[in-house]
Amino acid sequence: MNFNPEISHEFPLDIILNYPEFYHTDYDYWLIHHNHKDPHYHYKFLSDSQGKHRKSILDNSIFELGESFNTEDYFNFICKYSDYLHSIVLPDVFNDFHQNIASQLSFLNRIEEEGFNRKFKIIGVIQGQTFEELVSSYETLSNSSCDVIAIPFGSKAFEEFYVEDKSKYFPTPVLRPKYNNDLLYRKTINRVYFLNFIFNTLPQKECHLLGNFYPVEYLYYVNLSTDFSKIVSIDTSHPVALAYEDKNYLKDENLYYKPKVKIENIFYEKVGKDILDLIRFNIETFRAIVKGLIY
Repeated sequence: MNFNPEISHEFPLDIILNYPEFYHTDYDYWLIHHNHKDPHYHYKFLSDSQGKHRKSILDNSIFELGESFNTEDYFNFICKYSDYLHSIVLPDVFNDFHQNIASQLSFLNRIEEEGFNRKFKIIGVIQGQTFEELVSSYETLSNSSCDVIAIPFGSKAFEEFYVEDKSKYFPTPVLRPKYNNDLLYRKTINRVYFLNFIFNTLPQKECHLLGNFYPVEYLYYVNLSTDFSKIVSIDTSHPVALAYEDKNYLKDENLYYKPKVKIENIFYEKVGKDILDLIRFNIETFRAIVKGLIY
């Protein structure tokens, strides 16, 4: 099998602080804006990184805030806690190729100029509104000091069909599409196509997948002949958000469904037992999907 990424999910604070058994994840996804809202959240990730040597990715919270966390505060936090960080996501700019590259290269330069002996990996994020801009983003960040390239699920560039004859690129009929949302289907299939293109034509760099619309996307990476082993990690709130809509992966249509619930909106709510049980089930089932055990 050439696709075996590490998996993490975004959780409400109640689970993060009080239900460690729910950490059926390979690493922690650490959102910087919550550090400034809640000292318990901040301490949890620092103590796990220091005491338990728990691997984590520090994210700039762009999905939650609508824009990257304040750059100056983000940089100062990274400098202060650099010894506790495993990976950081550079401050990116939604769907803007030029501003995105400028923001990340500027931040990279500041890290290099700081002169400390960094132990953490740097994750750059591609952005753009066309396929060509995404490819150029990938090439630019690959040639920088970034260690990993993140591919966002919500890129504007994924809204148009790149491939009309998908059989040319996806010869194995691994899915019988049941999508009820054509836009989400396009974004799903286009990310697969983009990565298939990248890994067959350009020098390969480790990749992180930022979120997903449908977990069945991962079945392509399991079944296609392309070597997708460079996809080293993914994060998604899908199985957690699904539970908040009283849904689980037992029903086939939920494999092709994007929950409307955002974890950010229920982050500080207490989690009831029924939802806890559903979250646990969905997380375990999600991992089976990624491994290609559920179609």
